[in-house]
Formats: sequence, structure tokens, C-alpha cells
Amino acid sequence: MARQDYEEQYTHPELREEIKEEIRDRFGPYAAAVENLFLVMSLRRVLKEFLVQQISVSDGRVFLLFHPQSPVKIEKLLELINKPKSRFRLAPDGRLSFSPKNQEWEILLSEVEELLYSIHEPAVSMAPSSVPLHDSAM
Repeated sequence: MARQDYEEQYTHPELREEIKEEIRDRFGPYAAAVENLFLVMSLRRVLKEFLVQQISVSDGRVFLLFHPQSPVKIEKLLELINKPKSRFRLAPDGRLSFSPKNQEWEILLSEVEELLYSIHEPAVSMAPSSVPLHDSAM
């Protein structure tokens, strides 16, 4: 299976464990570096979903730069930043930064993912509405 095929399949949560199992079956137990690769692939999927253009870690803080079209809800960002003793900051260039609760790699990645899901704007449903969009009497 080609790398791109694995990446595309890995975006579906139900297939992740199947891919890991297939690799274990073919090659035996894998090293921590391979598990880290799975974590990075998962993070990459989430970053793409939320249009995060850049992620970095420096001086114990995580920095996220969002694309202007990101589905992040500004109101939720402002709530995070304005909380008393908030560990979240918004820089003038639009970067969100925060002090993670834990510096351990796996926990840090989970925290980033949880943060993104907590501040996103849910997709607008395109289901038909029972309310007419125009008056048929016109």
C-alpha cells in the first residue's frame, strides 16, 4: 500500500487500528518512532481540518497560526483568552498560544486536538428547512 493510501485511510478513525494491526502483522512489533508517526499523522489530519497553517512549540508554549477561513469560532477563542488566569494568549499576528498542561508528547498532542475541537464552528447543515426561504404568494 502506498504512503498516500495510508494517509487517506488514516483520516478515518475506524481504520487507524486496522492499519496499525496490518503493520504489526507484516513487520512485527514496531518501535516508539513508528507510534510517534501515527500520532503525527493523526495531528496532521486535525490541523488540516481546522486550517491550522503552522504549529510550533517554544519556551514551553504551543503556538497555532490559523488560516483566515479556519472554522474556529472567534467568540470561543475570546472566551478562552479572557478567562481569569488564562493560559491562552492571542498575539497581534493572530497566533494563539497556550501553556500546555503537560509537556509529554502524546498528552500534548491530545490537548491540541481537544482544544481545536472545543473552539471550532460546527458545520452548517445543508438539510432542507421546514421554513420557506421566500414567500410563494409573491
